[in-house]
Amino acid sequence: MVLRNRVYPEFLTHTQANARWSIVKPALQQLPGDLSDIYVPDEGKVWLKHDWDAVELRIQGAIANDKPLLDVFANRGDPHTLNMCEVLGYPYPVDRRDPHASTEDSVWREKLDWRGKDDLRRRFAKVFCFRLIYRGDPRFAGDIPGAKQLGLNGPKLVKAADAWLLPHHAIRKYWARIDEQIRTYGFTQTWTGRKRRYMSIGPDRVVPAGVFREGANHPIQGAVADLKNLTMIELLETCEWLTLAKEQHDAFWLECPVEREAETWPIYQEVVQRARLIEGVLMPFPAEFKRYLADGSVEKVKHVTANV
Repeated sequence: MVLRNRVYPEFLTHTQANARWSIVKPALQQLPGDLSDIYVPDEGKVWLKHDWDAVELRIQGAIANDKPLLDVFANRGDPHTLNMCEVLGYPYPVDRRDPHASTEDSVWREKLDWRGKDDLRRRFAKVFCFRLIYRGDPRFAGDIPGAKQLGLNGPKLVKAADAWLLPHHAIRKYWARIDEQIRTYGFTQTWTGRKRRYMSIGPDRVVPAGVFREGANHPIQGAVADLKNLTMIELLETCEWLTLAKEQHDAFWLECPVEREAETWPIYQEVVQRARLIEGVLMPFPAEFKRYLADGSVEKVKHVTANV
């Protein structure tokens, strides 16, 4: 609904099986990137926004107890660059935390003609590995941007998938565990205990095609939704002056009065980045923060500590 040049969208919280939200009237989540700045806060207000770092891979690493992923996050490494090395057979950089700028990796960058975080190979591997953790068939990953430029066809994509899953063998074990749970109980659940039942499984316990893939997806996507919902609830209860302005995928924008922004940032950052115990793994959730102003400008926000 639009009233006096202000948009009042509908937030739907229970329409998707994995508990992710959707927004309609208008569908803000589907807004093209070049139009995203047409929505701005009211005068006297500011939007606070965070973007979690590799949140789905963090969840996957925890629930599968995947040592390579857990090691990357324990050392604050860049998982997408390291995944690229495993997928495409490149040597690992020396500094796994910041290979894009470290002095130790100048030779590595020169040898690979490295273009930083926007490098086509890194962007391809990021999407490709997401396809894999959700049990997508690598033979059909040729539609991922960068696959054709890298000369990756069906057989080569299968080889790349095998190369990545070799050190990440715990993920295959996770799939087997999920399959057995679905066959036996007919449901999967997230780290909070929220269950998803697969009603397409009949009394003969025959599992339709696609259910195992959905079963691998739910504990990850659903866990991110749980994390997001718990974070939002705590923030809105702790800081009663905040209101929800916008939501998209793993992020949400909270509207805050300008005069209360300074006291809000330390609380906001602590709640968002708080480590959570997931399947016995204490997983941190670092994030990048931004503030959106009424004039349409956007600013990055560094870590803010509370004044004691």
